[in-house]
Amino acid sequence: RVVFRATRGNMYLRSADIVEQIRDPHTSEFVFKSVFLVFFSGQRSADKVAKIADSYGANRYNYPSKFAQRNALLNEVLSRIDDLR
Repeated sequence: RVVFRATRGNMYLRSADIVEQIRDPHTSEFVFKSVFLVFFSGQRSADKVAKIADSYGANRYNYPSKFAQRNALLNEVLSRIDDLR
């Protein structure tokens, strides 16, 4: 609701709870977490969404705008997952 009001409804938000516990990167404790994805347009909205996410202590990850960069990022993440197994 906060993001909706800050962007005046000019956004698309999806959220979900993660079923299993995840290790918190700051405290190294296992906790239940949620994930959310916000689509919006404009730098002003980006600043507002970033400020709101930071105030709630959310971990933010940038998503590249170009397909080739997204593909490279996906391959890197999949490689890291394979290394962990």
